[in-house]
Amino acid sequence: MEIRTVTCPACGKSFEINTQIEKVTCNFCGNIFCAKTESAENNEALLDKAIQAITPKLIINPYVIELITKEKYSSAFNEYYAEISKSFDCFAAAYSDYSGDKEQFVKRYAESIYKKIKAVIGKEKFSKLKGLELENLIWVYVSFLIPSVLKYDAEYSENLADMLVLLWNNEHKNRKISKSSFEEINSGFKTKLCFITTAVCETLGRPDNCYELQAFRSFRDNYLKFQQGGPEQIQEYYLIAPMIVRAIDKSPKRKDIYKSIWERYLSKCLSFYEHNEYEQCRKTYTEMVETLRKEWL
Repeated sequence: MEIRTVTCPACGKSFEINTQIEKVTCNFCGNIFCAKTESAENNEALLDKAIQAITPKLIINPYVIELITKEKYSSAFNEYYAEISKSFDCFAAAYSDYSGDKEQFVKRYAESIYKKIKAVIGKEKFSKLKGLELENLIWVYVSFLIPSVLKYDAEYSENLADMLVLLWNNEHKNRKISKSSFEEINSGFKTKLCFITTAVCETLGRPDNCYELQAFRSFRDNYLKFQQGGPEQIQEYYLIAPMIVRAIDKSPKRKDIYKSIWERYLSKCLSFYEHNEYEQCRKTYTEMVETLRKEWL
């Protein structure tokens, strides 16, 4: 009987198994994962199995926007993660045994995931996606797929997430995205932060309970969320605003940028709010977010 050493993708501990065993139960944490002999053919088979495990329901969800709420997101994400982890487990087993260029192997996995998404949507249709179909796919990609990759927390997870973001952005230059973790997205619902306005007010030396932030939060909670399309707009903001802030924070001119945002947009929004011109406030705020999205994502 031949023995080989495998590493559990869940807990990272190694132990010995019979080389003929394909499905392994970790001796330490009980995790069940795929394991095969260290050969190119078996690594390819595991990669194929990992891609097969990414089913259409992990890609297409016409009701995804309804799940991006404080009440539903956490449980919906956990269900998604449990399902897509089947793919991650198979790839982790292949990765641990792979003797070639591991970064290139991760790149192949990212490209294979992206190709699977295009195949499920339809290659011709994918390049022409617009409107609600495009938005739904972005929501799945940004709020479920990428955070799941990061949550798996393998040594290559950050790299894999970056590759998936790059693949998307190279093909969707007008709807670029960046990565966010489950914790970052979920904390937005829990704390109800006004991410961009908070960053601007901090730059201006305002406290967290300053008049300006209270005014914008009141606008959101007492007006915007009751308007047609308002809840969806708030949900989208929770996803993209942290990305915008992180991108701006990397700039050495971040303080000047935030001051410019105040002068160009937020000071006007505040004035509209104070004069009960709520739709004009919404219009200006929407313009700000879209402009910043194009400039920074």
